[in-house]
Amino acid sequence: MNILKIFINNCYRIIEKKSILILSFIIIPIMIIASIIVSDNSEAVEHIALVSRDFNYSINNDQLDIHVLAEQPKLYELILGDYDAVVIDDGNRQFNIQTIQSKELKSNLNEYFNHNVKVDFSKDKVKRGIGTNTLGYLVIVILFESILLMSLYPEDRECGSFRRILISNVKTKNYLFAQCLFNFVLLFVPTFLTVVIINKIFNIYLGLNLTVFSLLFIGICIFSVALSLVLTSLIKNLNTCMSISGGMYAFLGLFSGCIVPFNNTSKIFDIVTDIIPIKGFLIISQGLENGISISMYVEQIIYITICTVVLYVAGIIITQKKVNLGLY
Repeated sequence: MNILKIFINNCYRIIEKKSILILSFIIIPIMIIASIIVSDNSEAVEHIALVSRDFNYSINNDQLDIHVLAEQPKLYELILGDYDAVVIDDGNRQFNIQTIQSKELKSNLNEYFNHNVKVDFSKDKVKRGIGTNTLGYLVIVILFESILLMSLYPEDRECGSFRRILISNVKTKNYLFAQCLFNFVLLFVPTFLTVVIINKIFNIYLGLNLTVFSLLFIGICIFSVALSLVLTSLIKNLNTCMSISGGMYAFLGLFSGCIVPFNNTSKIFDIVTDIIPIKGFLIISQGLENGISISMYVEQIIYITICTVVLYVAGIIITQKKVNLGLY
């Protein structure tokens, strides 16, 4: 009953937070529609930044969109997908190839520019289906929305409500569970309703059936809630928490391939990005869209589950210790 009261009270409180409601019911539906449009109109062309002092290059290849630049693009332009690769003219028609997408693309660009070998670049393009693209775009927004929703918890701490709730014989774990449940419901329900409307009413196929999409999205929402719980438990000040989580979520979203897919870039890069559980969701989604059995992704499922449980339990333990020390 205490959990229900906290949940209902949060419903009244969230009505006053117009920005979160706009994010849930307006921005996210727009993002889903935009991701579908982008996926349908994606080009099978490699966008190449050619860095050279010679602006008179004449490269006739329908599979390459060449942009001759005087200065080398920044790394973030590759991460955001502005360019698939950077080709640097070292002089005497020798070219240095840089890309974060795949070893195959780097090798083929090297053959094409340095050895004048005809290459089929269409095989290099790392493609994702509509469902995976949609999940990728949603992940970043869901992470940010989750920390906004979880802000009710540090707000309770700062105004003293949290301590009063605990004094009223509500256990710490029950209070946190209520906050997480509320967070999950507001993350999942509006977005899934949008997906159902798009799929059923407008008859737009998302690359994954609704059951599979919902299960993947449930996993993303639960992971986001658990991560937000840990951050709000560790960091006492709400503004500091928002600042740190914002940078962290942007990093996680970009380097897990939410915006631009990475494939066999380098061993070190793969090891670092494989640690991020979000990447596992996208790998599973892409595999299912390509007709691969879910049984092939048992390792990813186990890893994601362990990470989520560890984060949730850690959030409870951290909060309880700080309560015992009188910090909360």
